[in-house]
Parts: sequence; C-alpha cells; structure tokens
Amino acid sequence: MLISGYYGFDNLGDEAVLLSIIKTLRSLDKSLEITVLSARPDVTAARYGVKAINRTDFLAVLRSIFRCDMLISGGGSLFQDITSRTSLFYYLSVVFLGILLRKKVMVYGQGMGPLIDNMDKKITSFVLRRVDMITLRDSSSLGLLNELGVKRNVHVTADPVFTLAPSPDARIREILDAEGIHGNYILIAPRSWYDNELFRIEMAKAADEIYLKTGVGVVYCPFHEDDMEECRSIAGFMKCPYHILSKVYSPEDMIGIVSFSDMVIGVRLHSLIFGALAGRAIAGISYDPKINGFLKDIGVEPVGTMKTVTAEQIVRYVESIWDGRERMGREIKARVEILKQKAYENGELALSLINGGRYGKS
Repeated sequence: MLISGYYGFDNLGDEAVLLSIIKTLRSLDKSLEITVLSARPDVTAARYGVKAINRTDFLAVLRSIFRCDMLISGGGSLFQDITSRTSLFYYLSVVFLGILLRKKVMVYGQGMGPLIDNMDKKITSFVLRRVDMITLRDSSSLGLLNELGVKRNVHVTADPVFTLAPSPDARIREILDAEGIHGNYILIAPRSWYDNELFRIEMAKAADEIYLKTGVGVVYCPFHEDDMEECRSIAGFMKCPYHILSKVYSPEDMIGIVSFSDMVIGVRLHSLIFGALAGRAIAGISYDPKINGFLKDIGVEPVGTMKTVTAEQIVRYVESIWDGRERMGREIKARVEILKQKAYENGELALSLINGGRYGKS
C-alpha cells in the first residue's frame, strides 16, 4: 500500500493524519506493507516504521505506484488551489498515475477545496471521477464534490485523526513540568495567514483580557515550526504573563497537553480536533472553510474569521461558554464518539477495496 500526502514537513496536523492512517490500517491488517511518499523519507520511515521514498523523485514515485496494490491519497486538504496550484497538480498527478497504472485508488478522509480557478475545478473533477473510492472528513466537502460531478463511491466519514489517543498522563505531566507550566491554562493555537498584523494585535488583547477575567494562564502551542514565530509575534503584544511551548510535540503528546487544558482557542484545524477529542471547550477562529465545516459537524459556531475578528468578539465568546465549559466539553466529546467510529470506517473501506469488496484479509 502506498500513501501520498503532505508528509515529512513536520506539520503536526498532517503528521497526525499519517500516524492515524497507519495505526488504523495496521489494527485491521498487521500484514500490510506500507510505503509513504515523504519530503524526508528517512525521518518518516524511522518515525512510523514504514518504507518511505522521496516524494519529488519521479522515477522512485512511479516505481512505487507500479509495485503497490493500492494508492491512498491521504488526509488533509490536498485538492485545493488556495495554498498553491502546484500543490494541487502534484497530488492530482500522483492519483492519476495510479489510475493509469490500473491500481486501486482511494481518497482517504480528506476535506475538499477550496477550488477557485474554473480550470482547476475541471481537472480535479476529471481525475476524482475516476478513483475507486472517496471518503470525506466533513459534510461540507460533499457539496463541493457534487458541484464537480463526483458522486460515485463517495462516503462522508470523519477526519482520520479521531482514531488517535493521548499519551499517558504521566508523560504529559513530565512535559508540563519541563515546560514550567503549573496550574490551569488556556491553549491558543495560531497560524500565520497573509501576515495579518491586525489579527495578532486583537488576539493579544483578547488573551490579556481573558487572563485578567479568568485568572487562568495562557499557553501558546505551535503545530508547525513556522507557528513558533507567529506565537512570539502575538505574545509580543501582550501585557499579561504567557508561555509558549518550546517545540512542536508529537500528535499523542499534543492531544494530552490539550486534555490538561481548560479550553482551546484555535486557528489550526487540528488544534480544534484535538480539543474535541480531549473533550475540551473550543473556540474556533476561521481562516478556511474547513474550519467552518468541522465546527458545523460538532455543533459549534465559529468565533469569527481571521480577517475581521476582534478582541471583543473573542472575549465575549469565551465569557459566554466559560462557566459551562465542562458541560460544553462533555457535549462535544459525546459527538466525537460518533466521529471516532466514522474515522475507523476509512480504514475498513480501504481494506474492503483492496480485498475486492470484502472487509478483512483475503
């Protein structure tokens, strides 16, 4: 089995997706041989116990597709042209090679779009109408596929990451002690988006006011190395105490860190997913339709968008849920139990596809 995605770039969300795909597939069939296309194949191979090859080595990629029984285009939002058209065409090309070489091809637990360019929509439609199966992480993505005319063998499941579990509590306490974090805290998970200085100022104002109103510490958590600078930039506008995690932790560690928090204020999608997994109250600030799609599926309204949200909006939202944050967390966790089962369906459907329509080993 060959897995393609945004792997080897140390983006915590995408690495969590890869880890969850591998763990789910191996829990269903321990005999599977898994190869991953990665920007850093040595790191990926060592970290996950798989074979890995350089995603930009065309001949190696072609050989891997030729040798595999099944190609998975895995997780995240790969088919979109907001970040880069080059990225879109790369992932479509890998999928199309799998189709040309008559391999089983599955799009696994992905979010679709946004697709802005009409030609990009036509090319994406042409390729995705020819894959064997598509599973989607949210219901909003189904609307885009319908618009593209992609309707065959499409299933709405859930983000693969919902199958993950946190590291043991003892491990998390060690991390928090090493970080110098004691007592209660609110996690803030930002990301840089079009160098939005106004958002940084508003987020810092909100963090100050939330600290003063609740007396709970503020901890910034990076989900990518690039987030470190964003955390520092926001915190630099603050007047109250704060802490920035010293590094990007593993997915299981970060879920555990989230589970020890009082709530999560997140821009990063997977910070919100981790918050939901941990049964925490969450405040989502949207920069992309995928945030709105996820929040809708768990019955939570976004605070606002990165372009226009104000400190007043953020503080007002936090105040509105603060006293009932434990109840909100329990309600979210109850919805997550359903999403966990749907997330496992991604793996079950993959095994069914590779085994000719039968779930389980052939």
